[in-house]
Amino acid sequence: MKHRLFAAALALILLAVGAYWYYSPYVAIRSLQQAADAGDADRFNQQVDYPALRESLKGQMTAAIAPDLDKLQDNPFSALGASLGMAVVNQLVDALVRPEVVMRMLAERQARPTLAEPRAAPAPQTPAPAADPAPEQRDWQLVRLDTDRVVVFQEEQTAVTGGPAGLVFVRSGFAQWRLSEIRLPR
Repeated sequence: MKHRLFAAALALILLAVGAYWYYSPYVAIRSLQQAADAGDADRFNQQVDYPALRESLKGQMTAAIAPDLDKLQDNPFSALGASLGMAVVNQLVDALVRPEVVMRMLAERQARPTLAEPRAAPAPQTPAPAADPAPEQRDWQLVRLDTDRVVVFQEEQTAVTGGPAGLVFVRSGFAQWRLSEIRLPR
């Protein structure tokens, strides 16, 4: 009797651990969303792998620029232009994909250049509505690429952009997931 009880308890524990492992990407994505909604930049930044994210964006932007550079092969200055273009892309990504920039964006709830002091917003011309309409709820899809990578995307956005634009999360540890790539639309 003790063996059956022990086996049942062990099976239940293994089932619970397996379910947590399987559903951990959903928990991580929800946590990231809650941190962004709350403006909690520290918690948000803990769930982002910035070096991998920067490399991903640099590679995608370089690939997007490459076809245009191939068209300029007749121009003798195309090699110089290509190297300058790649340098600008790399510096831009390095400057914008940093925890400090994300913290500021979350604090201000918008993307604004950090070079100048923010200006005061002009007074609204029309009166604001009494109650803000509820934000539009979007359905997100999660697709497992393998046991350690998942991609999250909006199905309607994929149809609009013509490609699998989305967020790629990579497992680090047993059930820890970090944002490591943003797939840009084609």
